[in-house]
Amino acid sequence: MTRAVKKFIKLMSTPEGQDIFEAFERQANRAWGAGHRHYGAQRIVEWLRHETAMHDPTSMFKIDNDSAAGLARMYEAKHPDRAGFFEKRKPQAGSDPWDDLEFVENKTCAA
Repeated sequence: MTRAVKKFIKLMSTPEGQDIFEAFERQANRAWGAGHRHYGAQRIVEWLRHETAMHDPTSMFKIDNDSAAGLARMYEAKHPDRAGFFEKRKPQAGSDPWDDLEFVENKTCAA
């Protein structure tokens, strides 16, 4: 398991991680509702950073770029009818480290 996957699992086990996923999910649902059938997880993460900074300059909202991949997979696990909404990159060599994740109760993740 890669460092990014371990870090994501740790983040999602916290209340802050659940807040991040819920905000990500709201924006993904908005994109879906607007008619988009393919969208960028990284775009949502960057939008969340921007909006948080504009509304609360003292915010400690922290989400790293590596989390976008896990958030996209978590979203599609929770919304199986939207599989393929986010494009997932394949690793250049070896297996996809995110494939080892199992999403429990469509919210938290475990290896």
